Amino acid sequence: METNKKHTENALKQALQRRQPGRLPSNFNYRMMEQIRLEAEKQQKRKERVMLCGMIAGILLLLGVGVYTLVFKLEFNFKEYLSGMDFSHADSSLLAFYSYIATLVLLLLGLDYWLRKKKFHS
Repeated sequence: METNKKHTENALKQALQRRQPGRLPSNFNYRMMEQIRLEAEKQQKRKERVMLCGMIAGILLLLGVGVYTLVFKLEFNFKEYLSGMDFSHADSSLLAFYSYIATLVLLLLGLDYWLRKKKFHS
C-alpha cells in the first residue's frame, strides 16, 4: 500500500516537473474582457426581457380584473350604453384628431426611449 502511494507521489512530481511553463497569449486580457462584456450584455438583455414580460403580464392582469369587475361585479352592460350613443360627423373628426395626436405621442415616446438607450449604452 505504501509503495503504491510513493509511486503515485513520484509520478505526480515527475509530471509537474515535466510540464512546460505556461505563458498566456498576448491578447488574453483583451479576449477575457471581451467575453465578460458580452456576458454582461446578455444578462442586461435578459433582464430587459424579463421586465418587459412582467410589465405586459401586469397590464393584462389589471385589464382582466377591470373587465371582470365591470361586467360581473358592477353588472355593466356595454350594449345598453352603446345603443344610446349617436355618432355624428363631428365626433368622427374629433376621433381622427385625437387618434393622430395619440399616434404622435407614442412615436415620440418610442423615439425618446430609443435615443436615451442609445446615448447611455455608447
